[in-house]
Amino acid sequence: AETEDMSVIDRFSDVWVDDNISVEIWFGEEDKAFHCTAVHGGGEEENEVWEYAACRYDAETDTLICEDGVRALEHYDEAAQALQSDVQAEGLTAEFSFREGEDVLLWKDSEGLAKDYALKRLDAREEEAYEEAQGYVGRWGSDRATIDITDNGDDSYNVDITWANSA
Repeated sequence: AETEDMSVIDRFSDVWVDDNISVEIWFGEEDKAFHCTAVHGGGEEENEVWEYAACRYDAETDTLICEDGVRALEHYDEAAQALQSDVQAEGLTAEFSFREGEDVLLWKDSEGLAKDYALKRLDAREEEAYEEAQGYVGRWGSDRATIDITDNGDDSYNVDITWANSA
């Protein structure tokens, strides 16, 4: 495969997330090709996993086109101490493109399962979650109850609840 422009590689390569799904896109230096794996299920007992064997950039449509995909249900079998994979579909295709004017990746797959995802870079999603959580930091009160929420600075928060004694 032809070496892709670094700006294209940087634009698509990352871990992209939306509710309960993550998509990792990377560019292999050895084979000079894009690769893509997606996991739906948030690490619970069973996850749906897509793997696309061949991805290429189409400059005309500004799209990453992935082919030869497989979708499988995976779970860890404690008794066998092994990851079990049950292939659900093969020969899948997908297209990844950016929402106009935004750093949001849209995923259109041949089965129509991913049409509702608006994927954001993991760093951006974590920053959004942090900013949302900051809205809860502070002192809150109602009648005799006071709640103090402080940011510990390590992705954890301290919550102190005080209830005044009654007369």
